[in-house]
Amino acid sequence: MIGVTTATRTPAVPAPVCFGALPRVEPPEIRIPSRERREARDIQLDIEKLLAAAVIEQALFFRAVREELLSFAAEAFRRGQRDLPAPHQEAALRAHAERIARLFAAARALGAVQVRRAADLPLGRQSHASMQFAELGAVAPGRAVEYLRRLSPMTRAQWEAAIESARQRAFTVAGVEQQTVLRELRDLVARSLEEGLTPAQFDRAAGEVLRNYQVSAHRLRTIWNTNIGNALARGREEELRSPEVAAVLTHRLYDAMLDQFTRPNHAALEGAIATSAWWDSAGSEFKPLRGYNCRCALLGLTRARAQRLLEAGGKYFDIGAQGVPDDAFPAREF
Repeated sequence: MIGVTTATRTPAVPAPVCFGALPRVEPPEIRIPSRERREARDIQLDIEKLLAAAVIEQALFFRAVREELLSFAAEAFRRGQRDLPAPHQEAALRAHAERIARLFAAARALGAVQVRRAADLPLGRQSHASMQFAELGAVAPGRAVEYLRRLSPMTRAQWEAAIESARQRAFTVAGVEQQTVLRELRDLVARSLEEGLTPAQFDRAAGEVLRNYQVSAHRLRTIWNTNIGNALARGREEELRSPEVAAVLTHRLYDAMLDQFTRPNHAALEGAIATSAWWDSAGSEFKPLRGYNCRCALLGLTRARAQRLLEAGGKYFDIGAQGVPDDAFPAREF
């Protein structure tokens, strides 16, 4: 869903986030074609804010375990050991996973908020005139998550259930982060021993590895993109199915975020329109996300708007009547 460059951006990207004693974090950038529909553009810009919060959560974790990781790596280097055992970081991993679970729950809540805005329905206890999530780029992630909890139509019980359902995935993500940095440190130990680095040179190199993980999610971009995108897509799907929304948005439009990065089988569904019932049955396997870093989205349409678009022709087509294009396969690439 997210890429690494941006074709057009509205509003402007906030300055790098400074969160307490953390290094200045580099906000992720996403790709948005200049001709993209406003709703799809807003979805991507909202996701960017969630990714910025994810980078800060990642930075918090690596700040908590930095000294222990550096100590383990330095000891392995001084002993000439190419293997680097995993340090005992259970407490830090648990705290990190809990924050990630809340972030995934917020992404799910944001998906519901996006759909209700598209349907022009109230957003829980907040009004349409209240602060938009897109304005929270420089806000600490805990405050942004709490804002989304209050904004969304979720009850507190539903919010807690969303956190619980995200917890296992959050632990998986935290474990991948730990294993990724351990693998890079192991490789660094091996290279440093082969190249004959001094202890001081190794310490500087290892410190740079940890610093990079504290300022950017670049090395872990795919796992963050995919997990946040899936959480948001789940929230959108749940809200699109709610009776209140389904009565207004009876159809769905496939938006493939067309540009030079779009996969051909995703581009083949650009402009596909069908009833919600079709997407929930025959078209269910083609719902986004269809693979790692997929940026596609299903947009809700009123019956009247769906009819107008289909009558206009061009790239819009009734996929329920015409069938799935041959070049839209495979349905998913996970």
